[in-house]
Amino acid sequence: MSELIGIVRYSIFRLFSDLIRADKVVAEEEIKFLNQVCNSYGITSVDRENSLNVPLGDAISVLSKQRSTIRCKIVEDMKRMSLSDGFCCREEALILMAATSCLEKNDKSRYEVVSSPCFNIDFDDSQVIYLESRKVKSYNDYIGENHRQISSTLKLAGFDFVYIPAFANHYARYTKQSLLHDIVALLAPTLSANETVNVMECITHMSTKFFYEEIVCRKLNIKVDVTTPIILIKIGNNIVNGVNTANFLSVKLDREILPQIEALTDKFLLLQRCPTIEIRNNIDSKGDFIYTGFYKTLFDMLTARKGSRCSLVINVPSLDGKSHKRDTAKYLSVNSPQKNNSLKLDGKDAVFYIFILFESIINEGFLLARMPKDRESQITRFEKLYFQFSKNTSDAPDISNQKITSPMLSHIKSAITNNEHLLEKAMYSINKATNGLLSIGLETHLIFVNEGNDQLVPLEKSDLFISYKSQFTR
Repeated sequence: MSELIGIVRYSIFRLFSDLIRADKVVAEEEIKFLNQVCNSYGITSVDRENSLNVPLGDAISVLSKQRSTIRCKIVEDMKRMSLSDGFCCREEALILMAATSCLEKNDKSRYEVVSSPCFNIDFDDSQVIYLESRKVKSYNDYIGENHRQISSTLKLAGFDFVYIPAFANHYARYTKQSLLHDIVALLAPTLSANETVNVMECITHMSTKFFYEEIVCRKLNIKVDVTTPIILIKIGNNIVNGVNTANFLSVKLDREILPQIEALTDKFLLLQRCPTIEIRNNIDSKGDFIYTGFYKTLFDMLTARKGSRCSLVINVPSLDGKSHKRDTAKYLSVNSPQKNNSLKLDGKDAVFYIFILFESIINEGFLLARMPKDRESQITRFEKLYFQFSKNTSDAPDISNQKITSPMLSHIKSAITNNEHLLEKAMYSINKATNGLLSIGLETHLIFVNEGNDQLVPLEKSDLFISYKSQFTR
């Protein structure tokens, strides 16, 4: 195997050296086997040194592109090394499961190992985390129906299934809301009053999409492909260029995920030669505020400051008729840490933005329906919303006409781009999917409604949103 190029050789050494270090014990038999591996693959002292600069995810990616004979030999050598000291512990089995999934021929495109520097906050290797970049109803419905069985299957292998809506539901349903503010203030005393309220809203209303964007991408800076829903499994830490780095196995999911979970846990248990498995249960039926395991990890991530996002305020004109002028920038405003200012949009553009925002929250977005009846329902919802702001529908724009909506979308994009106080503009922008679906990914806890009395009401508790949402239940 001396013909292997440098990047392949030190990727192999990174993989095998991480496997040896996984259990925090380096046995004499493992060192002997590692020397055999180096001789077999032509690994030099320079390759060993260069391996320190290669993240495990990059190393496995390089090896997954090699011809099948090399991949099969690496897999077999890894399995032999894991048992060279007599048994394969959990930490070794995690790396083995990840590497073999990525290197074996069958379905290797489903698997990816990603590496990311970890600083003050990290996951632990018992957590199997469900992630999605947008709410996919079919996946969530399936998980809702099979959550108990999925969780039980994973627990038998010593894992905890992390499904964000279940965590949010625990706090929303069981924790006394009157005590929540005091608990958050106790555990995170450096937060301002507004930040404390924000954390409370996050804890009780968090979605998987928000968790992916705010925690995984923004705070942890983990770069992982979530084109389709995935599960993320921590497989250990290592040092890359002197930086502590976390490694994760990403698994693309089918719509019915239970068979995949069962196959993955079966594989893990076959690899792990350990007589005991720890099964945990953190849920307290009394409804106490849980501050351990993933609950603690999530809370610490939410309260760790890394910039403050702006809240979006929808200003509904008062009912006295004095405020029903289509003033530019009266319908939408931005509350940022630096300054509160208006989003400079014409009234029609602002209401169209609010319409797409509401459709995104309730119905995944706005796509002009092909069926005349459904299209009429969409136009009716828009006109009713428009009337609540202008008290007139005669000049309401025709949202079925692309020649009218295209300039409106351009105006909205310009207003967001040019607002210097708006942080992370992509979160507030209108996204257009390949099928034409228009959506806004802003989380509801960042949206408030001023219904004419200068009192900001969370969106989901506002009369404006409740009235709009009721049209979907008729």
